Amino acid sequence: MSQLLSTSSAIAPGSAVIEITGNTGGAVPPDGVGNINIVGAVDSFVTVTGDPGTNTLEISLLNQLVAVVQTTDATPLIVTALDFPLTVGRAVNISYEIVAAVSDYSQMYAGTLGQSASRDTGGVSTLQPGFFNNFIEGIAGLPSTTCVLVGNTVRFQVTGVAATTINWKIVLQFLSI
Repeated sequence: MSQLLSTSSAIAPGSAVIEITGNTGGAVPPDGVGNINIVGAVDSFVTVTGDPGTNTLEISLLNQLVAVVQTTDATPLIVTALDFPLTVGRAVNISYEIVAAVSDYSQMYAGTLGQSASRDTGGVSTLQPGFFNNFIEGIAGLPSTTCVLVGNTVRFQVTGVAATTINWKIVLQFLSI
């Protein structure tokens, strides 16, 4: 007597998907025409982008930007990848998570910089005083971080230390109304 212990079969491209399950909620079957739509929520700043050519879905956070930069001296550097334009009639609270280390990783600088800004319905932009939270300032010569308002754009700036290579990583997250 023989018994079948296991079986497997490849699913051919274009075959039907029975259901998709996530980490919460239940199994989602296809609709009447065989589609399962995976969508983001505008209010939660999530978007889902499908690429039929590669059969992939990319899920992205729209309220987060990441930048990696390097300083080699004490010249202020605007991190343009984190530029945040203010539209008319908008208030925003921005949080910058920062970690930096000298090139041999023997010293570090880390913490959170909070910044609020607004642009009124008349088009005037205002940058509120920023605040620092849980900062570790362990690099000799004290590098620094700040935000500046240039026109209607909030810009993040790092300043390194003379004759010192510092690697920086900054994550910007925001909440706006």
